[in-house]
Amino acid sequence: MKKILLTTVLLASTAFIASAAPLCTDTASIGGNTLDKYVALGASGCYINNVLFANFSYSYSLGTDAFYVSGPIGTGTVQAASVVTVTIDALNELLRFNGNWVVNHYQTASLSLSYTVLAPSLNPANKVQSVFTATQGGTQNGGPTNTTSATCTGGTCGSPTNFTNTSVTIAPTTGPLTILNSVLMDARGSTLTSTNNYHLSIIGNQYAQTAPPGQAPEPSTWVLAAAGLGLAGFLKRRRAA
Repeated sequence: MKKILLTTVLLASTAFIASAAPLCTDTASIGGNTLDKYVALGASGCYINNVLFANFSYSYSLGTDAFYVSGPIGTGTVQAASVVTVTIDALNELLRFNGNWVVNHYQTASLSLSYTVLAPSLNPANKVQSVFTATQGGTQNGGPTNTTSATCTGGTCGSPTNFTNTSVTIAPTTGPLTILNSVLMDARGSTLTSTNNYHLSIIGNQYAQTAPPGQAPEPSTWVLAAAGLGLAGFLKRRRAA
């Protein structure tokens, strides 16, 4: 009888875990490490240290600058979500979005990448940090220009809190928070022989908890612990009876 009860509890626990959101580091469950796979997760999202990252959204478009006349606009190409890779540093709760976002000659580009963050009450957020890794070159027409922005809204971020290329402390909050990364790039070239170029390669966002990163158990740990306690209590009551 005890074996049957144990098997039933373990099967129920396994079914619960299987239906829960995957870990952001478990790319096998997500289907890969490209951004389109994270977008496909929708509101169910994925977990890092018991914190839910969900509702990923991404857009990228190319255009021409004010100096454009005619002909080829440059060699930068559209970067679909399927070619943007995602790497996770679970210890530091850091997401890195890696791409080849390039504009040169007459090109301009607009990028938007956002997602939501929801933490349980035992792991409130108290800090957000971002970094944009890019290179640029050329001096024609004053050289290329760019506008990068990382903002946080919701929770104690309230109105958009800018944390572009810096670390910002916020009052502890469970969220939900909305993280939005926006980039406008303009090569500002006026000829195809222009060396003007701007190359963005990494967008990094770090979400820090009040507790040291890595100490919060993963969702599956909570489930197994609860199942074990429930089984132990049930068997104890049966022996007492």
